[in-house]
Amino acid sequence: MNKSKRRDVVYEVLCSTKSHPTAEWIYEKSREILPSISRGTVYRNLKELISNGQLTKVEGVFEMDRYDADVETHSHLVCRECGAVVDFSPYDIKSVIHIGQLDGFCVDEFSLVYHGLCVECNKLSDVNKLA
Repeated sequence: MNKSKRRDVVYEVLCSTKSHPTAEWIYEKSREILPSISRGTVYRNLKELISNGQLTKVEGVFEMDRYDADVETHSHLVCRECGAVVDFSPYDIKSVIHIGQLDGFCVDEFSLVYHGLCVECNKLSDVNKLA
């Protein structure tokens, strides 16, 4: 992989958060560091970072794709109220991968998402129930 200041900025921005941001958020934060960066450059570099295994795209869970610099296999907790996303690994990932091998299917990647309410939204929900 060729060294690229723009790619480094995009990666640095993504590594600075655990919020699983959209490409638009990454673009806006990248512009704070490198004002001349374009949306197209951000999208190209996100694609390159994914193909290099430096980040993952969280697909099929949100209206827009989200990105994650944590490339270890893990699940996500998604708040249905505010959209907050939290990384979650409640079990031994190797066991899940091994389960797929029982039927001759070799699992090398999976995605599991839990939906519910985050701590803050759950507090608000409890307050609203009392009113």
